[in-house]
Amino acid sequence: MERWGQKEKMTAIIPEGFTEPESVLGVVSHDAGGAEVLLQFLKSARHSRVLFAADGPARDIFGKGIEGCRFEPVTSVISEADWVITGTGWQSDFEWGAILSARRAGKRVVSFLDNWVNYESRFIRNGQRVLPDELWVADTRALKLAQLSFPDSIVRLCPLPEIYESVIDQYQELVRRGVSPIRSSILFLSDNIEEACLTQGTTPKYSDAGSLTNLLDALEALKRLDMPITIRPHPSEAKQPWLQVVSSSPGQLSMSRNKSLVEDLATHEIVVGSNSIAMIHAVRCGKRVICAIRSGETEPDIPLAGIQMLEDIRSF
Repeated sequence: MERWGQKEKMTAIIPEGFTEPESVLGVVSHDAGGAEVLLQFLKSARHSRVLFAADGPARDIFGKGIEGCRFEPVTSVISEADWVITGTGWQSDFEWGAILSARRAGKRVVSFLDNWVNYESRFIRNGQRVLPDELWVADTRALKLAQLSFPDSIVRLCPLPEIYESVIDQYQELVRRGVSPIRSSILFLSDNIEEACLTQGTTPKYSDAGSLTNLLDALEALKRLDMPITIRPHPSEAKQPWLQVVSSSPGQLSMSRNKSLVEDLATHEIVVGSNSIAMIHAVRCGKRVICAIRSGETEPDIPLAGIQMLEDIRSF
């Protein structure tokens, strides 16, 4: 089992044939998780030119993370690049369409799996399955899952420990500056599971609202309804539904106010979620992390080392 509370001793492995200095790399990304992974990958890669096609949350992530980053249409990027690397998001058809276009254009295309969830459905739209030439993953758990999901595909391990280390470094810098958590405060993380399943044509086995209800029920049973809860929506989802939830419970519930994940982690003592990668970041930052999926609904896909199940909690 991976020790997710510690830093892995890994170095990013860029397969031979992908790092020629004269090659042109095309990057296509939409979802936030994939963009973060690709951003860290680019710090290890060396190419004469890198072309970017981005939409959704990825535009902001690349814009902030890469000085002078310019975006081009997907068609231009695929046409000019020697090879293409994409995210594997579910929020749109942006990356899926790029994989299809690259394959049709005869360009070598790689897709980075940034999660441990719903691998196969990420490559299916309207019943059409389109896979890249290779799939890359960042940890051994994802490697095993991807090999099981795609037994006939090339799956490579490309460790990117900087994904976690950068969050830890930012967190520790805030601590050094005197940022501290509000006493007994809870940060609730939404992973927008309902929209993910709707996009992929599947049925969710749990809901973010259900996980929040489970948390509130547990707090009531333990007579701890005095604990303030900040809701942090997933980057892909609208805030309005959560604002309505907050308005129905004034005083106890509030919304995260455009803070970064690291800022929210630094100002809260406990982190609660369902199946969010941000929970792994919280474990790494030394937070008490709790999964609020009710027993019998489904098993979380994220690694659970360092994470408590809500039903096992006896005190807050």
